[in-house]
Amino acid sequence: MNERVRWLADEFQALWEVAGFAEPFAVRMARGGDTGDPAAVVLAVHRSMLVDALDPEHVADPEQLADALLGVYLSRRLAGRRLDGWAHAAVSTVLG
Repeated sequence: MNERVRWLADEFQALWEVAGFAEPFAVRMARGGDTGDPAAVVLAVHRSMLVDALDPEHVADPEQLADALLGVYLSRRLAGRRLDGWAHAAVSTVLG
């Protein structure tokens, strides 16, 4: 995992831990589209940064990979599973 992707994983992890932010963020992700809440802007910016950080020489479709990484969070949240360390685990699993 390159350093920029590792840094972004840390940023995503910290973002989800902000009190009162994860719930509307998860709702926005589950519904799809812009729900008019500030989480939509943050998600768009972080997702764009993630896509830009993924090395196109080693990743066939950075957009699809970003979706896969973000899907790990939503899946864990909806299943009520532990969220600590999810970002690094997702990047390590998806990128191998």
